[in-house]
Amino acid sequence: MRMLKVVASVVVADINYGLVHEFEKGLHALGYPALFVQTDITKDQDIVALMQKTVERFGTVHILINNAAKFQHISPYDVPMEVWNQVIQTNLTSVFFCWKEAAKIMRYNEKGGSMSRLPLHVLKCLNHTRRHMQQQRAGLWL
Repeated sequence: MRMLKVVASVVVADINYGLVHEFEKGLHALGYPALFVQTDITKDQDIVALMQKTVERFGTVHILINNAAKFQHISPYDVPMEVWNQVIQTNLTSVFFCWKEAAKIMRYNEKGGSMSRLPLHVLKCLNHTRRHMQQQRAGLWL
């Protein structure tokens, strides 16, 4: 909530309407302008629509925080290709496309903008059962 004192408006995107809609209502109750956009971040048209709705409502994007992640509790020895591809799509590909679409908007801001990612020190702390998640997030630094 400390960040909300700096950021005047919040857009929350998630595929789960019920959970995030409650968060949006809580922000409104605290007096923060907020918008929930139901978004499947594995679909590029949803990401584009998210950014369009954000600009329509608030005029621009100043900060993007990518917090979406898909994790399967599977040993790296047993991860099937289908699960690997779903996790890569959510944890790596969608992050890049969110950055790309946000950057298209931020480049017109007087002071640009800011985008976050999972810090490297967090990646180093992940244990072997989360190795596939670590490898995907590491792909952001390639």
